[in-house]
Formats: sequence, structure tokens, C-alpha cells
Amino acid sequence: MKPKYFFSVIIPTLNEEKYLPNLLDDLNRQTYRDFEVIVVDGGSEDKTVAVAQQFGNRLTLMVLTANERNVSSQRNLGALRARSGWLIFMDADDRLPNYFLEGIKYRLLLTQADIFTCWLKPDSKRAGDGAFSTLFNLVLEGTRLTDIPAALGALIGIKKSAFKKVGGFNPTIAFAEDRAFVQAAVKAGFRFRIFRDPQFIYSLRRFRTLGNLKVVQRYARLNLKRLTKAPIEPEEYPMGGNAFKGADEPTRRLLDKIQQYWIRMAKQPRVLKKLRALLEQVQDSV
Repeated sequence: MKPKYFFSVIIPTLNEEKYLPNLLDDLNRQTYRDFEVIVVDGGSEDKTVAVAQQFGNRLTLMVLTANERNVSSQRNLGALRARSGWLIFMDADDRLPNYFLEGIKYRLLLTQADIFTCWLKPDSKRAGDGAFSTLFNLVLEGTRLTDIPAALGALIGIKKSAFKKVGGFNPTIAFAEDRAFVQAAVKAGFRFRIFRDPQFIYSLRRFRTLGNLKVVQRYARLNLKRLTKAPIEPEEYPMGGNAFKGADEPTRRLLDKIQQYWIRMAKQPRVLKKLRALLEQVQDSV
């Protein structure tokens, strides 16, 4: 059966009444219109569902309620009901430029991608936030160069046929289920691509809410200094367990995972050379 739409944008939600309208408004402003939006709620206790339904006259929209609060299960339910050839999974607090889907369609025409992610921008213009986004984008590129692919669940696109063959997201994985999904797809032989443009806007609100943002910013600046071989003062990087002091457990696990990738990449001069060259191209964003 021929797909009814080119894209299905799938958004798992849980108590997102404040942020979801911004993303839905961005989707409503897209210059490319051949898409549907599927909001899969996990039993919100606020007005998330009602807020989503208000966009029913502006978007081709489906609002579903999952049987459990599980981001992987919610994504899988959305994919099951999707009526397109391409699935794009987003977080409810993402933001998009109005040319985003048009840009993705263009990239897909130029590449042989089966699954993709995109570079991100932070949701503020603070220098520290820019350092984090630059570091994360470089780590993404490094994972591709070292054959250990990864992506944030905030933005993953995949052909629906490939999604079915992979078997979807694993609901039993509590952390880094997005990375496991991408690696399963690559292991199955599907082609993974990272698009540097268009970029989506990634919310750092979780780090701000938990008081972790300064930790993340410091971590990002340190690793960018390492990449450029800039001098690091002792007070910038305390010894022992103080490196991630002040971060909650999920943030420490995220930074530790990035650190593992960084160590692996640092052992490959070819990869570091490419990342340094790439950093020069985006230096003004740091």
C-alpha cells in the first residue's frame, strides 16, 4: 500500500502542556506540508492531550493514549499507527525552523539514508550552551567515524520499513534506548546518516531544572579545549569524583557515556584530525 504521507512526526508526551504547543506551532509553520503528526501520550495529569487536540484543525493530527508510561512503547505505538514512508521521532520540547522538514526531504533525496539524525542547536544563545551543542555535534560525528553510531531520541528519522525490520525501540531499556535503537538498525545493515543542516533546537530545560547546566557547560568547554589542545588550568578540572560534582545521576551517566566515546575517539588520530577540522568550521558557535 502506498504511504499516505511522506513523513509521520511522532511525539511521545507526558505532562508537556507548556512545551508541546510550541513544537506543534512550529510544525504548523512548516513550508513542506506532506506530513502527519502523531502525539502519543503516556497518561498526562495536566492538559497535554487537550492542548494537542486544539491543533486538530491546523495539522493532520492523531492523538493517542498509550497503555503505559514508557517512551519506547509510546514511540512504537505511534509508528504502528503511522501512515507514511518515513518516521521522525521528536521530543515534545524540540523547536524547529520553518524549513526543517523541507530541508530533511532535500537531504534524503541527496543521500541513501535509511536512518538519520541531525545536528542540534541549544535553546539559548549563552556561550556555555553553545559549547555543549558544539561538543555534542562533534561527538555525533565521531561516533560515525569510529563505527559506534549514536543519536538522541529527541530527533531520529527512519524509514518505516526499516523500523519494522529492526523491531522498534526496546521498552525494557531504561537509559540510552535511542543509542541501542540506532546501533540495532546499523547492525541490521541500514545506512545511518548525520545531517548537519537543517538543525533542530534542543531544550536544555532538564539540565536547568535539575541544576546541572553549569556542570554540563564546564564539561563541554573542557573537552573542546582538549580537542583544540588549548591549555587547561588545574582549577578547571578537579581530580577524582569532583569532575561531575553537582550533577544528578542521569546527567552523570550521560556525561560518562560521552566521555567513553571521547576516549575511544582520542585513540584514533585520523578521527581527531577530522573533528578538529570540523570544529574550525563551527568555531563561531562556541
